[in-house]
Amino acid sequence: MSLDVLRRTFQPADRTIAETTSLFDVAKGRRVLFASAQKLVKAAAGTTSTMMLGDGLDPDGYVTGTDGGIGDLDLETGSAGDLVTGTGAYLDSSGGKLHTVHDTVDVVYTPGATPGATTPRVAFVVVVLPEWAGL
Repeated sequence: MSLDVLRRTFQPADRTIAETTSLFDVAKGRRVLFASAQKLVKAAAGTTSTMMLGDGLDPDGYVTGTDGGIGDLDLETGSAGDLVTGTGAYLDSSGGKLHTVHDTVDVVYTPGATPGATTPRVAFVVVVLPEWAGL
């Protein structure tokens, strides 16, 4: 068994419209062990836009996205290049999430009341372990 490191970059199609996009397919019997995000292009100062990483059961299960929260993917604070590690419920203390059915890992972009004039761009990484052979 080997770990798979999956990488994708996301930028909303329109910074003023909420969007949910599937980034990674996760097959049955695979465990997502780790997730992180790197801000490539920040949102403009004073914005309220956020991104989260999760799945259909918990949209921020891997990376949370509260505007201004510590350890969250707040798109306006910090600097381009900043890393945000997965602090969602799936990774907080549970050893990741074992997928018992095929699913996707999704990014959820919310423009908030003040989306600003800059379209944010974020790189995401997840590490997946094929936990059960033959599934």
